[in-house]
Amino acid sequence: MAEHAILPPVTNPLPRRTIATNEITLPRTADAAPMAAGVRARIGGYVVDMVIFAAIAMAVIVFAGFLLLATSDWAKKDPSDAQ
Repeated sequence: MAEHAILPPVTNPLPRRTIATNEITLPRTADAAPMAAGVRARIGGYVVDMVIFAAIAMAVIVFAGFLLLATSDWAKKDPSDAQ
């Protein structure tokens, strides 16, 4: 049945190397219970996130205000109702 195979057998010219388990695991010097982030780092991250969120929210509000101003013919008439 081997003579009817569609693909020929693959030969690998490189020698095979067995992976030792100590090459894929953490070293024994790793801390068993890593320290969690401190309160100062958490507050700093929260502040950075809130600044980014506030900047995005302000950009959306400015865009919406500009759109409302443009649809009201630069505040000369009421904006049209969407039908």
